[in-house]
Amino acid sequence: MKNISIMYEGTNCPFLIALHKKQNYIYGVNVYNNEVFYLDLTDRELHYCGRLPVLSAWKEKPVHNILIYQDFCFLIPFWNNTNLFIYDCKRSLWKKVPLIILHEIERSVRGEKIPGYYYGACMYHDQLFMLPFGCRHLIKYNILTGEVSDCADFGNTLIKEDIVLFHKHEWINTTCIALSCLYSNHIVLFNLETNEMDIKTVGCDDYRFSTIIKYGEIFWIVVKNKLIFLQWNPDTGYVKEFKAFPRGCMIVNDRHCFDESNIYLYSDALYCFPAACNMAVKFDLKQEIAVEIQSLTYYCQDLRLDREQSTFDGGVRDGEKVYLHYQLDKILEFDLRTESVQEYDRILRSAVSRKKRWIDEFAHLLESIPLKSNDKLDKKVTGEEIYDTVSKFVL
Repeated sequence: MKNISIMYEGTNCPFLIALHKKQNYIYGVNVYNNEVFYLDLTDRELHYCGRLPVLSAWKEKPVHNILIYQDFCFLIPFWNNTNLFIYDCKRSLWKKVPLIILHEIERSVRGEKIPGYYYGACMYHDQLFMLPFGCRHLIKYNILTGEVSDCADFGNTLIKEDIVLFHKHEWINTTCIALSCLYSNHIVLFNLETNEMDIKTVGCDDYRFSTIIKYGEIFWIVVKNKLIFLQWNPDTGYVKEFKAFPRGCMIVNDRHCFDESNIYLYSDALYCFPAACNMAVKFDLKQEIAVEIQSLTYYCQDLRLDREQSTFDGGVRDGEKVYLHYQLDKILEFDLRTESVQEYDRILRSAVSRKKRWIDEFAHLLESIPLKSNDKLDKKVTGEEIYDTVSKFVL
């Protein structure tokens, strides 16, 4: 996998995506396949759960986000997956919803790899809205009727040439959301009731946006490719720029300063955790002052970091705690109130978990072997696959 650092490839140090928290556990899916792990915040150990039964084990990044609503878990399709998967927690049942529009999109790109279909999603009146990433279509799924409908085609708008579209959303009011464009200086105001959209141009032409956050009646935009915060009034179009960052603050590349999944509003401040920036920053929205979060300096400036990859690639918030997926084999618990940090190793040390994982891996391999074959090449390849699978765990 070219876009993930070699640091993530350790057999017992999985790179986790689709992070979500339930009780004292942080769950995540292995970026390479359908393995599910959980970090027990009580015993501070990483454990192996098993495999998502609705996904093929070989698929890379089939989901990147999980949304939980009432008794349902929605697995939002990303790469190599053209279905919405739903788990009914109450009845312990899986449901697969084919998204025909994604098959049409795959055909239209003539074999080129789509960066990922959907990343963010939101709920509105028992309807799941999937917000387009590499896909151009915003679609919704009605939980009550099972109907899938196409709400908007961004391929017919001025942002049609953007590499990818949206990552997260912000509520404007009870019916409308704001979507910040990841590869252009636009904000989309979208009405979930009527499917109407209004695309606003904000700031300079070369600005790209990580996220938009509502603060009172004002909106703050975190610029993705430059060390800039923007204050924006959508009614008047007024924009105010803030560029004074802490001394020594810099970015390694101009693709992404702060990780889009890790920008949080808490107690009149934006907490911004870095992608390519060399520090975590807290921006006081009242005083308009940015300061370094010093408890994270050690982690943000570790010389072992691969600066081509995000320092904190994904996270999940639970009240005053943020759990950050750190590049160097850890999950960090950051307390927004005290700004203290706790480390949890993202390493599978449990002998029970390793054994269970090995059994699942080997069982999957055996299921894929043809019952009969006279082809010597098939037998040779099968033998090599068995050897590779076994040696990965025992040699």
